[in-house]
Amino acid sequence: MTLSVDPTVYPDPGNWWTPIAEPGSALGRLPINFLPVRGTTVALFQAITPGQATVTSTRSICLADSVTCTGTGTAIMLWRVTVNVI
Repeated sequence: MTLSVDPTVYPDPGNWWTPIAEPGSALGRLPINFLPVRGTTVALFQAITPGQATVTSTRSICLADSVTCTGTGTAIMLWRVTVNVI
């Protein structure tokens, strides 16, 4: 799985996708033996056992000069996919 942002628009790594999480026992994480390009979050998985896993990541969509992100809150984007292993 690969999640990317345009690093020219979002140069701050705080705006990039967080490491991809996969709670559950249906998937196992595989090692990544390459360096992803700037602004890209990568995860490799292997089906291990029948079941379900919800794979998730989040990122802040606030730019440093954004009016919509001032105040007490932070705008967060969620990416989520449910994987069924049969």
